[in-house]
Amino acid sequence: MIDQVLKIVVHYEEETPITDVKTGEVSEGHQLVIVGKSIGDEKEYTHNLPLDPSNPSIDQLNEWRDKGQYVVVSASTVRANPFLHRDKDDAGNPMKYPQPGKVFKVAGNKTVEVGTVLSFSSYAIREATAEDRQRAEEANGRFNKRRQEARMASIDKKKQKSHERTQLKIQEAKAKKK
Repeated sequence: MIDQVLKIVVHYEEETPITDVKTGEVSEGHQLVIVGKSIGDEKEYTHNLPLDPSNPSIDQLNEWRDKGQYVVVSASTVRANPFLHRDKDDAGNPMKYPQPGKVFKVAGNKTVEVGTVLSFSSYAIREATAEDRQRAEEANGRFNKRRQEARMASIDKKKQKSHERTQLKIQEAKAKKK
Protein backbone atom coordinates (compact mmCIF):
# COMPACT_ATOMS: atom_id res chain seq x y z
CA MET A 1 0.00 0.00 0.00
CA ILE A 2 1.22 3.49 -0.85
CA ASP A 3 0.02 6.53 1.10
CA GLN A 4 0.90 9.89 -0.38
CA VAL A 5 0.36 13.20 1.42
CA LEU A 6 -0.44 16.01 -0.98
CA LYS A 7 -2.40 19.18 -1.59
CA ILE A 8 -5.07 18.94 -4.27
CA VAL A 9 -4.27 21.01 -7.36
CA VAL A 10 -7.24 19.91 -9.46
CA HIS A 11 -9.77 17.11 -9.50
CA TYR A 12 -12.28 15.95 -12.10
CA GLU A 13 -14.37 13.03 -13.22
CA GLU A 14 -13.59 11.25 -16.49
CA GLU A 15 -14.82 8.30 -18.52
CA THR A 16 -12.91 5.05 -18.34
CA PRO A 17 -13.47 1.57 -19.74
CA ILE A 18 -14.68 -0.92 -17.12
CA THR A 19 -14.24 -4.67 -17.60
CA ASP A 20 -16.72 -7.00 -15.93
CA VAL A 21 -14.56 -9.64 -14.25
CA LYS A 22 -17.22 -12.33 -14.66
CA THR A 23 -18.16 -11.82 -18.31
CA GLY A 24 -15.13 -9.96 -19.67
CA GLU A 25 -17.53 -7.40 -21.20
CA VAL A 26 -16.19 -3.85 -21.44
CA SER A 27 -18.52 -0.95 -20.74
CA GLU A 28 -18.32 2.76 -20.04
CA GLY A 29 -17.52 3.76 -16.49
CA HIS A 30 -16.31 6.82 -14.65
CA GLN A 31 -13.44 7.54 -12.31
CA LEU A 32 -12.27 10.41 -10.16
CA VAL A 33 -8.92 11.94 -11.07
CA ILE A 34 -6.98 13.80 -8.39
CA VAL A 35 -3.89 15.80 -9.34
CA GLY A 36 -1.96 16.85 -6.27
CA LYS A 37 1.35 18.36 -5.27
CA SER A 38 3.25 15.95 -3.06
CA ILE A 39 4.56 17.39 0.16
CA GLY A 40 7.50 14.96 0.16
CA ASP A 41 9.16 15.98 -3.11
CA GLU A 42 7.11 18.99 -4.25
CA LYS A 43 6.09 17.35 -7.56
CA GLU A 44 2.64 16.80 -9.00
CA TYR A 45 1.17 13.31 -9.20
CA THR A 46 -2.07 12.00 -10.67
CA HIS A 47 -4.24 9.48 -8.85
CA ASN A 48 -7.20 7.68 -10.44
CA LEU A 49 -9.87 6.58 -7.97
CA PRO A 50 -13.12 4.74 -8.53
CA LEU A 51 -16.27 6.75 -7.97
CA ASP A 52 -17.27 5.25 -4.69
CA PRO A 53 -19.66 6.45 -1.97
CA SER A 54 -16.93 5.85 0.61
CA ASN A 55 -14.74 8.53 -1.00
CA PRO A 56 -15.35 12.21 -0.22
CA SER A 57 -17.88 14.22 -2.21
CA ILE A 58 -16.89 16.74 -4.88
CA ASP A 59 -17.89 19.51 -2.45
CA GLN A 60 -15.52 18.10 0.18
CA LEU A 61 -12.68 17.85 -2.38
CA ASN A 62 -13.37 21.46 -3.42
CA GLU A 63 -13.18 22.57 0.22
CA TRP A 64 -9.88 20.76 0.82
CA ARG A 65 -8.43 22.22 -2.39
CA ASP A 66 -9.64 25.77 -1.66
CA LYS A 67 -8.27 25.70 1.90
CA GLY A 68 -4.97 24.13 0.80
CA GLN A 69 -5.44 21.27 3.23
CA TYR A 70 -3.28 18.18 3.18
CA VAL A 71 -4.93 14.95 2.09
CA VAL A 72 -3.73 11.35 2.07
CA VAL A 73 -4.34 9.32 -1.09
CA SER A 74 -3.95 5.56 -0.73
CA ALA A 75 -2.93 3.45 -3.71
CA SER A 76 -2.50 -0.28 -4.11
CA THR A 77 0.07 -0.06 -6.93
CA VAL A 78 2.08 2.39 -8.98
CA ARG A 79 3.28 1.75 -12.53
CA ALA A 80 5.63 3.72 -14.78
CA ASN A 81 4.08 3.93 -18.25
CA PRO A 82 6.57 4.77 -21.00
CA PHE A 83 5.73 7.08 -23.88
CA LEU A 84 7.62 8.41 -26.87
CA HIS A 85 8.56 12.10 -26.80
CA ARG A 86 7.52 13.84 -29.99
CA ASP A 87 9.06 16.94 -31.54
CA LYS A 88 5.70 18.33 -32.66
CA ASP A 89 2.05 17.84 -31.76
CA ASP A 90 -0.70 16.93 -34.25
CA ALA A 91 -1.07 20.61 -35.22
CA GLY A 92 2.66 20.93 -35.95
CA ASN A 93 3.46 22.98 -32.85
CA PRO A 94 6.68 22.22 -30.95
CA MET A 95 6.19 19.91 -27.96
CA LYS A 96 7.76 20.74 -24.61
CA TYR A 97 7.93 18.24 -21.77
CA PRO A 98 8.41 19.10 -18.10
CA GLN A 99 11.32 16.68 -17.81
CA PRO A 100 13.69 15.27 -20.40
CA GLY A 101 13.28 11.64 -21.31
CA LYS A 102 15.88 8.94 -21.71
CA VAL A 103 17.45 8.79 -25.16
CA PHE A 104 17.84 5.36 -26.79
CA LYS A 105 19.64 4.42 -29.99
CA VAL A 106 17.51 2.52 -32.48
CA ALA A 107 18.16 1.10 -35.96
CA GLY A 108 20.84 3.00 -37.79
CA ASN A 109 22.01 6.23 -36.23
CA LYS A 110 18.54 7.25 -35.11
CA THR A 111 17.58 7.95 -31.52
CA VAL A 112 14.27 8.14 -29.70
CA GLU A 113 13.48 9.93 -26.46
CA VAL A 114 11.25 8.05 -24.03
CA GLY A 115 9.55 9.53 -20.99
CA THR A 116 7.43 7.94 -18.28
CA VAL A 117 4.19 8.78 -16.57
CA LEU A 118 3.41 7.32 -13.17
CA SER A 119 0.01 5.70 -12.89
CA PHE A 120 -1.36 5.11 -9.40
CA SER A 121 -4.15 2.58 -8.83
CA SER A 122 -5.66 4.52 -5.96
CA TYR A 123 -8.65 3.56 -3.89
CA ALA A 124 -9.15 6.10 -1.09
CA ILE A 125 -8.63 9.74 -0.16
CA ARG A 126 -8.98 11.34 3.25
CA GLU A 127 -7.97 14.47 5.12
CA ALA A 128 -4.46 14.19 6.55
CA THR A 129 -3.99 13.97 10.30
CA ALA A 130 -1.41 16.02 12.23
CA GLU A 131 0.83 12.93 12.28
CA ASP A 132 0.49 12.52 8.48
CA ARG A 133 1.45 16.17 7.98
CA GLN A 134 4.43 15.89 10.32
CA ARG A 135 5.77 12.78 8.53
CA ALA A 136 5.30 14.47 5.14
CA GLU A 137 7.10 17.62 6.26
CA GLU A 138 9.99 15.51 7.61
CA ALA A 139 10.17 13.73 4.24
CA ASN A 140 10.20 17.12 2.53
CA GLY A 141 13.07 18.21 4.79
CA ARG A 142 15.09 15.12 3.84
CA PHE A 143 14.29 15.74 0.15
CA ASN A 144 15.43 19.38 0.40
CA LYS A 145 18.62 18.32 2.22
CA ARG A 146 19.51 15.83 -0.55
CA ARG A 147 18.73 18.45 -3.21
CA GLN A 148 20.96 20.98 -1.40
CA GLU A 149 23.78 18.44 -1.11
CA ALA A 150 23.56 17.72 -4.86
CA ARG A 151 23.64 21.45 -5.64
CA MET A 152 26.64 21.98 -3.38
CA ALA A 153 28.50 19.08 -5.02
CA SER A 154 27.85 20.68 -8.40
CA ILE A 155 29.09 24.03 -7.12
CA ASP A 156 32.21 22.39 -5.69
CA LYS A 157 32.97 20.90 -9.13
CA LYS A 158 32.51 24.31 -10.76
CA LYS A 159 34.80 25.92 -8.19
CA GLN A 160 37.45 23.23 -8.78
CA LYS A 161 37.31 23.74 -12.55
CA SER A 162 37.52 27.52 -12.06
CA HIS A 163 40.58 27.04 -9.83
CA GLU A 164 42.22 24.77 -12.42
CA ARG A 165 41.55 27.28 -15.24
CA THR A 166 42.97 30.11 -13.13
CA GLN A 167 46.12 28.17 -12.26
CA LEU A 168 46.60 27.24 -15.92
CA LYS A 169 46.31 30.89 -17.00
CA ILE A 170 48.79 31.95 -14.30
CA GLN A 171 51.26 29.28 -15.43
CA GLU A 172 50.85 30.36 -19.09
CA ALA A 173 51.45 34.00 -18.15
CA LYS A 174 54.58 33.08 -16.16
CA ALA A 175 55.89 31.00 -19.08
CA LYS A 176 55.48 33.99 -21.46
CA LYS A 177 57.52 36.25 -19.14
CA LYS A 178 60.55 33.92 -19.27
